[in-house]
Amino acid sequence: VLYGLKNTNNDILNSEELRMAVVDSKPMLSKNYRKMLLNIIDLEKVKVEDIMVPHHELVSADINNEEELLDQFKRVQHTRLLIFDGIETNIIGTIHMRDIVNIYAKNEINMDSIRELIREPYFVPEGTPLSTQLIQFQKRKERIALVVDEYGDIQGITTLEDILEEIVGEFTTDPASEEEDI
Repeated sequence: VLYGLKNTNNDILNSEELRMAVVDSKPMLSKNYRKMLLNIIDLEKVKVEDIMVPHHELVSADINNEEELLDQFKRVQHTRLLIFDGIETNIIGTIHMRDIVNIYAKNEINMDSIRELIREPYFVPEGTPLSTQLIQFQKRKERIALVVDEYGDIQGITTLEDILEEIVGEFTTDPASEEEDI
């Protein structure tokens, strides 16, 4: 029995039956909880490319350009920076900004120490349902994935935070949205 919905033949409820049970639970669940449950049910319908940040909006730096790389470290507003080799489509990994702060603090900042910090990129095919990607993030202990098309070309990036925001709504503030246009 789920909120008055009796399943007498012990069949598993499909997503539409579950959706109806949640919609009909108005007196028992708050509007916010109903919305979150409906969003969870809809995770199967939403694909990674629907929520990804497109490739042309990604912040990245060339591992071969030390000056650009160090400049990006100073002004990046994200916890991870994409690193490419030569051309922007040749992503070789990510660097967590916490690691950069640690080597700055130890005064060990050099190209060799930076190269050691690069973490292998995690690629996912476009068309992957968010429900599947959420499970994959959990299994792989990853928080960020590069979305690729059938040819392996990078289409964008999706994060664990993006998927969680699909369920609960926005819960963080984007530092860039706080800046006023001049």
